[in-house]
Amino acid sequence: MKFAPEDKIKKQALQYATLDKALGGVYLILDVLPDPDKVLRKAGKGVEALRDLLVDDQMEACWNVRKAALKKTGWHLVPGGESAGEKQACAELLALFSEAYDMDRIQGEMIEAAALGFSPLEILWLSKGGKWIPSDLVGKPTEWFCFGEKKELRFRTSYIVTEEAPVNRFLIVSNGASYANPYGSKQFSKCYWPVQFKRNGWRWWALFVEKFGGSFLTGAYDENATPEDKKALLDGLYNLISGGAAIFPEKTKVNTISDSGKSMGGTLHQKFEEFSNAAISKVLLGQTLTTEVLTGSMAAANVHNLVREDIRLSDLKMCSSAWNRLCKMYTLFNYGDGVKAPRFSYEGEEDLQTARASRDINLKSLGVQFNETYFKEVYGLSEDHFSVSTDSEPQQGDFSVEPSGLVTFSQDKASDDMMNDFMADKERDGQEIMDKMIELFQKEVESADSWEAAQQNLMKKIKSKEMYSQRKKLAGVLNNVRYVGVNTGASDA
Repeated sequence: MKFAPEDKIKKQALQYATLDKALGGVYLILDVLPDPDKVLRKAGKGVEALRDLLVDDQMEACWNVRKAALKKTGWHLVPGGESAGEKQACAELLALFSEAYDMDRIQGEMIEAAALGFSPLEILWLSKGGKWIPSDLVGKPTEWFCFGEKKELRFRTSYIVTEEAPVNRFLIVSNGASYANPYGSKQFSKCYWPVQFKRNGWRWWALFVEKFGGSFLTGAYDENATPEDKKALLDGLYNLISGGAAIFPEKTKVNTISDSGKSMGGTLHQKFEEFSNAAISKVLLGQTLTTEVLTGSMAAANVHNLVREDIRLSDLKMCSSAWNRLCKMYTLFNYGDGVKAPRFSYEGEEDLQTARASRDINLKSLGVQFNETYFKEVYGLSEDHFSVSTDSEPQQGDFSVEPSGLVTFSQDKASDDMMNDFMADKERDGQEIMDKMIELFQKEVESADSWEAAQQNLMKKIKSKEMYSQRKKLAGVLNNVRYVGVNTGASDA
C-alpha cells in the first residue's frame, strides 16, 4: 500500500463529520457552540444559576463533603524516568506543589468541574532563572467562558462578543466532556429542579402552618344583625386569634373547630422536602443518607465513606488528569520533548487489583511464568516501571522475591527456624526504615526556630519524595510479612 506525502496526509486528517456541517451551520451562534444542557435550556438560565443552588442547606452540606473527600486524599509526584532532567523536573514541580501552591483552594476550584461541567484555571506563568514557572493557578468563573467551533476555549468579553483564549494560558478541568458536548456534564443541573421545588415547598409550607397550625374559630350572629355587627364579630375573631383576647355581645356564640386529620398535610410537606434532599444527596454523594449523620462520631473519620467510592475515584482521576497536563506543559517548555514529565497521582486512585495479584502470585508459585506484555495489558503498567525476572524457580521451603515485590513461600518443607530467620530479617529492615524516617523528622524539628516553623517543616517533609520512598519501602516490608504470615497460617497477633 502506497502512502500519500506527509502534507497530504495532514490535509486528509481533517474531520469530515462536524457539528456545523451536520446541522447546516445553525448550531453555531456568533462562532460559539451553545451549551446543550437541557435543564438550563428549558429553565432559560445560564451556568450562574447553578451556583445559586448552594444557598440551599442540603446542597451546600453535600457539596462540602464531596470537596472534603478530594482535599483529604494524599497525593504523590514521581519522576517520569531515571534521567537527571526527569528527576530535576519532578523536584522543581514538587517544590511548587508543596510550598508555593494553596492546594486546598486549587483543588476546590478544580472539582467545580464536576458541578458545572468544566472549570477553567488561569496559569500565571513567570519567567525566572531562564525557565517558565507556573507560579499559581487561579480558578475563574465558568460562565465567563464558552467553546468555539473547533472546541477552542473562548472568553466572553461582552454578552455577544467572544475572543479566543491564549494557548497554554488556561488549564481546563472537564467532567465527561465529549465532541458533541465540550461543556461537560453538570451534576448541579440534576439538582436544579429538586432545589427549586424545595424552595417553593417552603413557601407553601409556611402558608399552610400559618393557616392550619391552630384551630378554626367561628361566630354566630343574630339574624337581625347589621353589617356593622357582622364586621365587629369578624374583627373580634381575628383579635382572638392574633392577640388571644376579644370582646363580644353577651349572646354572641364563638365556637372552636378542630380537624384531627389536618396534620397529615404538614407530614406531606415534610416528606416532600425529604424526597428533595434525598435526590440531591443521591446526585452529589451517590447515597441518600441525610446530612444529620455528618456530625458527631461519623464526621471527619468517615468522610470518604460518605461519598460513593466510584464517584470519589472519578473526582480524583479528573483532577489528576489536569495536574498531569500541567506537568507536561512545564516539562516541555523547560526541558523539551525528550524528557518525560513527572506523574501526579492521588493515593488510592489506581485500581491495585489485589485479588488478581494474589491469584497471579499463587500461579507463579506453581510454575506459571508471566511476560511483560501480560503486566502491561492486565495491570496497565508502563514498561519503564518494571522488569520481569528470568531467574530460576524457587525451591520448596525457600523464600524469594517476585516481580510484584511480594515474597512467595512454600510451606511444605519449611522449618520453624527458616520462618524465625525471615521474620527477624524483616524486623531489622523495618526498624532501619523507621529509624531513617525518625531521623528525617528530627532534622526538620531541630532546624526550626519556632513551634509553627517545626509544624510547617514536618508537613513538607511528609509530602517529600524522600519520605515517600521510605514509606514505600516500609509498606513493602509489611506486605512481605503479612503475605508470608497468611500463607503459613500465622495469626495477625
